[in-house]
Amino acid sequence: MKLPIFRILNRWGQIMHKQSFSIQPFSPGIAALSSRARRPDGLRRDIVALLMRWQHRAADRAHLAALEPHRLADVGLTQTQRDREARKPFWVA
Repeated sequence: MKLPIFRILNRWGQIMHKQSFSIQPFSPGIAALSSRARRPDGLRRDIVALLMRWQHRAADRAHLAALEPHRLADVGLTQTQRDREARKPFWVA
């Protein structure tokens, strides 16, 4: 079973294949997409990669927020650094 996002992107790719379009960048991630991807299938691949990066980043930050103080010391972070990183939105590197 395909995930809903892949069904949406597949349908979107079919529609975009029939049309010419341009993306107006509104964030660094999207700006990179518009400059690298000239074909709809390349753009779709880059969008999926961006979404997966955002999902991993959000999961990593959630895991970091749940670490105990002694585990933080193992990785060389203070609680202040952990809190600062965990509060960042997923789209911010």
